[in-house]
Formats: sequence, structure tokens, C-alpha cells
Amino acid sequence: MKLTANDVSSNSNFLVLNSIRHNYPISRNEINEITKLSIPSVSRIASTLIEKGYIKEVDAGSLGVGRKTKLLDINETAVLTVGMEYDATTLKAAIINAKGQIHHCNDTDTTFVSTLKISNITPEELIKIISSQIRKLTNHKSLEPHNIFGVGVALPGIIDNEQGIVRFSANLSWGKNVPFADMLRAETKTHCVIDNDIKSAAYAEHNRRDFDSKITALLYVDEGIGSAVIVNGVVLRGITNSAGEVGHVTHDAQGMLCSCGKVGCYQTKLINSFLISEARKFSDINRVYEIFLPQIRKNVWAQRIIENYVSNFAGLIDNIVGAYDPDTVILLGDLINDIPSLFEDICNKYRSTFAGDYLQYELAIEKSMYNGYSPLIGIGVQASEKFFSDAAQGL
Repeated sequence: MKLTANDVSSNSNFLVLNSIRHNYPISRNEINEITKLSIPSVSRIASTLIEKGYIKEVDAGSLGVGRKTKLLDINETAVLTVGMEYDATTLKAAIINAKGQIHHCNDTDTTFVSTLKISNITPEELIKIISSQIRKLTNHKSLEPHNIFGVGVALPGIIDNEQGIVRFSANLSWGKNVPFADMLRAETKTHCVIDNDIKSAAYAEHNRRDFDSKITALLYVDEGIGSAVIVNGVVLRGITNSAGEVGHVTHDAQGMLCSCGKVGCYQTKLINSFLISEARKFSDINRVYEIFLPQIRKNVWAQRIIENYVSNFAGLIDNIVGAYDPDTVILLGDLINDIPSLFEDICNKYRSTFAGDYLQYELAIEKSMYNGYSPLIGIGVQASEKFFSDAAQGL
């Protein structure tokens, strides 16, 4: 059955549905406590949502609950979106289900995420490629176009999430104020959202089912530095949607010129290309991972590069902890994901050199749980929430 925005047009429907989406599986009584709607109203709305296919009943007994009762759960395939991340060189795409998970058809379906290498393209060219990728994904998953209720694209740079405008991105070189969401909506004819890639990643990490954090800070270090902060489930955006960004905070006023035009930003000492350039003063290496190989790491010059990297990264953590006082910091980046000892070294350096005694055990430092896919998952969830939000307003 094809669902429409009218299916959840009332505010009460939206309240009940949202309660289930964020707290599944959940009883009708618990929904009553959250929404303050009467039990009969909750039951009536739930019956309608079950009929429409948004939610389903599950037996509480199978979930380890003492007395048998029916709980309400999200039908994960009721609303599917496409989440995409483009970092100026690679486009990743996947179908995201209503539970914020990468969708696959069956247990043998291993092609969860499509990856396409593309660079130096215009917004118009990217939109055409995105449209083609959506068709390939839906064909592979045996879905019809009307099964997709939204498209989200995570991009680097200053992104106006509300207006759907790429204000500026040094990585993309598109100029200023590109109305990308409207352009994408015109091509795909569906709900479209765009957001900064790191804020999208933070959104995915914070909304994990097993995650309990009031203030979450996320740090991404790779061929660029990004950060984001979520307070009580809300992304801290600021005036230009760049709140929490520390990559272009000045680290060394006498340092190197940064791509942003400033001097001595943290980014100049932590990005992968800087590490490679430093290593090439001593060895003919091509990839940043080579610095961390045992046969290379035994060299004094490699040890110094790694020690400086660890110290600067720990200082970056201290910077964002001092500004936002989070209870959890999540670290992302290929080096962090692929070199376990590096993550441990950074955590130890932070705690031994930067953290005050009161923070030694209060602050949790974690790695991402999504293996580099958190931006496309987060933006896919935002696309589904855009659908529900527009539906609630009768749009």
C-alpha cells in the first residue's frame, strides 16, 4: 500500500507515531504518559497506523516481559529513504529504513552501500548522478520508486539545513549559496534534505538505540576536520550551522596557511595530507597508513610524527570538551577506525596530559559504531523525519 502525507496529517497521529519511532517497542500506556493523549485516543490512532502499515504489534512475552501484552513497534520497511554522503571525491549511498538502519532485502544481501568515485563535478552533474544511483539502488532492492519517501545528502562545508542551501564549501568549489535541496527535489520529486556531513554523522551516533548521552560531541579527522555537538537530542547549529566546528580554530598563530585562508588552524597539523608531506621528508611513502606500519614506525622520524599527531588530536578533544562540557566524545576517521592502537594512544594522551582530575572518569571517549557510514545513515533518518514533519503539517 502506498502511503501519503495525509495518513499522518493530524498532530495527534504525529505525536503517537513519533513516540513509537523513538521508543519502540512501547505499550499504549507508555504512549499515553509521553503524549498525554487518552488511552482510547492512543488505541484508535494506533489501529489506524497499523492498518496503514506504519507500525506493527509485537508480543511482549517474546521480549522477556513477565505478563503478555501487545507492544507497538515500527514497521521498518514502511518508510524508506535514500541516504547519501558526498565528500568531493566519493559518493556513498544506501537505503535507510524507518528504524534508522541500512536496509537489505534478505540475509544474503551484502551490497548494503553503493560507492562511486567522482570528483570535480557541478551541482547539476551531482544531482543527475544521485538520481541514477537512486534508480540503481531501488532496482537492486526490487523496490518501486514510490517506496522511497525522501532523499538526504550529507555534504562538507557550511550547509543551511533549514533552507537546503550550500552556503559555502571549500571542498566542493561550487561557489556560494547553491539551493541544492530545491534542485534535488525538482529532479527526484520527493522530500529532500541536505546537511553538513559531520552533523549528519553526529545525528546518527546520538540516535543509536543503545546510546544514552545528554551532550554528545563528535570529532572527525581525516582529509579535513569536522565536529558537531548534540544537546538533549538537538543538533547545536548556531547562526551559520557551523557551531562546534574546531578544525579552523587557530592552534598556532605562526603556523602554516590553511585552505580556509587563516593561519595555523588545527586542520593544518592533523589532516592526512600533512602527515604524508611530513613523512616524505624522510621516506618515499604514498599512503598515510604506511607511517603506522611496524617496519616504518620503528624510525625516530615516524615516532615523532605520530607523537605530534596524537598530542594535537588530544588537544583538539580538550578544546571541544572545554567549550561544551560533553559527557561523550565520539571519534571518527579512517585512521581511528583502522588502527586500534592509535585510538588508545589518543585517549591515554588526553587523560594524562589534558583532562583534569574531575574528568578522568566522567567523560566517555568512543569510536563510531557505523564503520564510516554514519553521515549517510544520519541524513537518511533526517529525510524520513522531514517526511513525517511535512505530513503532520498537511503539506
